[in-house]
Amino acid sequence: MDTVKRIARETSDVYAEHDSRMAALLTQINQSERRIPAGERAPDFLLPNTQGKLVNLASLMGENGLIILFMRGLWCPYCNAQLTAFRENRKAILEKGLNVVIITPEVNGRAAETKTALDLPFEVLCDADSITCLEYGCLFRIPNIDQDFFRSLDIDLGQYYGNDAWFLPLATTFLIGPDHIVKQSFSENDQRWRTGPEVVLDSFGV
Repeated sequence: MDTVKRIARETSDVYAEHDSRMAALLTQINQSERRIPAGERAPDFLLPNTQGKLVNLASLMGENGLIILFMRGLWCPYCNAQLTAFRENRKAILEKGLNVVIITPEVNGRAAETKTALDLPFEVLCDADSITCLEYGCLFRIPNIDQDFFRSLDIDLGQYYGNDAWFLPLATTFLIGPDHIVKQSFSENDQRWRTGPEVVLDSFGV
């Protein structure tokens, strides 16, 4: 079963109305078109990993490039399914000479919780205040109705992200070349549909 089908199967119906509403919003504001496009240089960053060490883009680069995954957090079932798929395909990714890094706005040790809970062999970085996410064009504000929806599930993004802005990452996958140029990016306005490792690897040629 491919990643998209598995994510759809595993996700609770409790998200259905919210997800449809969010997809309509993201389509209306053309959020997926705001990403750093292919052919442009990927913005550098300096973010802490789960051990508190600051790392930048160059230090994470594999021989043939880097896959960057912007995720919402451990609370998001779509993110969990996508990250699990990348973990399960780690060998194929490494065989392509690629590395993977996961960037999340969650603070107060939650990046480490994500790495441990999902047994991730990749670096997970804390993007406090979503500065890097914004630089990559993957940030939008959640409407009040959806803020209320998250609160009804005891998901307080103000607490998780360390601020009350209620901004959320557009879950996006970037394929970056060793020259730091964006080769391709993947995301959907309907955030239920996530790009799996199979799609990224199929698009990659060396």
